[in-house]
Amino acid sequence: MRERQLILQGSPCDVNFHEGGPQTIAKSKSRGREYCPHINECAKGILNKTTGSLCVLQLGIQVAQQCLKRGRSIEQEMSTFRREVPHPAKGFIWSPDRKTFTFIDREEAIRKVQEFAESILEGRKTEVGSSFEDVMTHVTTPEGIDTRALENLEGRFGGKCDVTSGPCACGAWH
Repeated sequence: MRERQLILQGSPCDVNFHEGGPQTIAKSKSRGREYCPHINECAKGILNKTTGSLCVLQLGIQVAQQCLKRGRSIEQEMSTFRREVPHPAKGFIWSPDRKTFTFIDREEAIRKVQEFAESILEGRKTEVGSSFEDVMTHVTTPEGIDTRALENLEGRFGGKCDVTSGPCACGAWH
């Protein structure tokens, strides 16, 4: 399973999130940066919504990151994504392997964004359960407690509540 921090800090521009890519930050650092072959074009602004195209790989990592940050499922995050995804004039650019890139239409792009987010998360449970143990599992990283992830869960059960059993952000023990 891919390490949470690698997903939250990674970019498909310099980390290969396709099958066989690194699973941890340490492994990613030991392999060195694995730049996308189109990184120079992107840096020059050729692949962006203002010039007419968007990268599905970038959108997929953003969906995966939002799942982890918000404690939501991919389906929940994709519902938001479908409503908010822009309509680039030239379409979306997609690569199944970071070697060949093709333009695809919006509907196919939405499917590919979801597939890529799922492959990045590799079956990782993204929807956080209602118990204190579930919350702690979700917010604990190798560096300690991710307080931003903890804050993102606050209020999901009304008021300041973040759990339905155990110590809660509201100050009570449910």
